[in-house]
Amino acid sequence: MPIACYCLHIRSHLLAPSLVQPPIAPRCLILGPSGSSKTTFLYRLKNNQYFPTVPTNGVNIEELEVTRKTSLVFSDIGGSDRREVRLHFLNSVPIQDLSILYFVDASAPIDTLPGVLEELVYHVTYARHRAGGTKYVGIVLNKQDLIGPRDRAYMVQELKTEVDKVMEMIMKEPLLEKKDDTMMWEVLDGGKLGISAKTGEGVKEVFNTVAKAVFGVEEKHQPKLLETVKHGHMGGHGRLLGAVTGHSAAVA
Repeated sequence: MPIACYCLHIRSHLLAPSLVQPPIAPRCLILGPSGSSKTTFLYRLKNNQYFPTVPTNGVNIEELEVTRKTSLVFSDIGGSDRREVRLHFLNSVPIQDLSILYFVDASAPIDTLPGVLEELVYHVTYARHRAGGTKYVGIVLNKQDLIGPRDRAYMVQELKTEVDKVMEMIMKEPLLEKKDDTMMWEVLDGGKLGISAKTGEGVKEVFNTVAKAVFGVEEKHQPKLLETVKHGHMGGHGRLLGAVTGHSAAVA
């Protein structure tokens, strides 16, 4: 073989993509209205400390260790912009173990609840119809530290009841395609201690709930940060996001 051809042959092998792709960690999308402390929750998981945050413009992505052999990639989508969410669902098609944490500000005025529940219906419906399905949805009743102690139990229970009704309604809707609908869901209220990303109350328990739903295990210690993929706007692209496969969910 001529030297020039041999060099080109070697070069083509060096540049050829590997046929064996590294495993992609299951992803958990953090959704919910602006101001529901999604980013505060993610930072609390990452550092076990409270950091004041500003509204997220784009996406924050962190990979956190569950066990020595397993990890979860958390994608915090700013304001839960619907287009951004759809891109993440599309990009997550190869990943079977997609889960969702939908954050609700439990201290917000009651007149904001219809809009919050409308977005919940949209996202969960989209998740159910997504190619590959969605394994788990947890609705997190956050910011309970802002509710007076005398009113907290009543307000949280009333909110939980409303969310339960909406989720039961969603799950009764038939799927457009015949497939097993094994999506698990629950409302996370933190019990007597409540949930607050700011104070840290209930945050570890939420993480453990997702880990148990996805892997069947719980992290016994503070979650360990494996990698910060990117902060800020990503527009649906990133090293851990994968490529759009052309599949789409049934809900536009």
